[in-house]
Amino acid sequence: MKRLPRALAVLGLAAAVTAAGLPTASAASWGPIDPVSYSVKDVTVSSAERGCTDRTISMSAKKAPFTDVVPKHSLVFVSVQDPQDQYIGQEALVFQDPKFNNKTKRYSASMRWPVCNGATAFGRYTVGLAEIRYGNSVNDLWEASGDTLTATDTTLAHYYVRRASKAVIKATRSGKKVTLSVAAKRYSPIVKTAEWGERYDAITRYSTYSGQKVRFEVKSGKTWKPLKTVTLSKGKASLKVSSSSKRQYRAVLIKNSTTAGKTTSTVRR
Repeated sequence: MKRLPRALAVLGLAAAVTAAGLPTASAASWGPIDPVSYSVKDVTVSSAERGCTDRTISMSAKKAPFTDVVPKHSLVFVSVQDPQDQYIGQEALVFQDPKFNNKTKRYSASMRWPVCNGATAFGRYTVGLAEIRYGNSVNDLWEASGDTLTATDTTLAHYYVRRASKAVIKATRSGKKVTLSVAAKRYSPIVKTAEWGERYDAITRYSTYSGQKVRFEVKSGKTWKPLKTVTLSKGKASLKVSSSSKRQYRAVLIKNSTTAGKTTSTVRR
């Protein structure tokens, strides 16, 4: 099986198909495709007891630029790269013969991809770096045999798997001085992996942490206005403000690549 880099796909595939003796466009039931984009919604994990949750990976594609003849079928093998730069899902995530929309002139397809809540790496995942196989026989495409042609597509998309967070705000007043304090925890499962490395037991746990940004806000009329952004240290952050009258306050944990955001309830002091 010869792998063609994306730069050669446009120039080399048409000639290769002609040499393979594949049918003309009028005889083809499906045209070859060229991925344009992928989309996956971000995931927030809050409990280990929920097991694995399926997420939808969607793909939009255009017709690949074959000129004289076109193969009948396309298979798109998509890779997923986790935050530790490990590739997962190769040879498992497959788009086969996506549907064509005459209005948008785009193919579309989707698949389900599991996110396991107890043993998932948190951070940014990358979808893409697809291997595309073209040919007349679906069986040949799965085996990469017969007249199968192969190209590599470099289209990428990203999504995040984040830990859920919890936060509580308190306020105390001394004269005109108001002290705002926030305490936060995030999902930190305890994971025990079996000796054979395939099964695991996970226990839900929330623990304090450092590094996430917290924005304190005050309500002015119907609008929340920022006071100051500080950084959590061991799950805590505080701010002192001056106000001669009672006002409403809240704190917002600002999401980052590994931890979801959270807005506290409102306190009045």
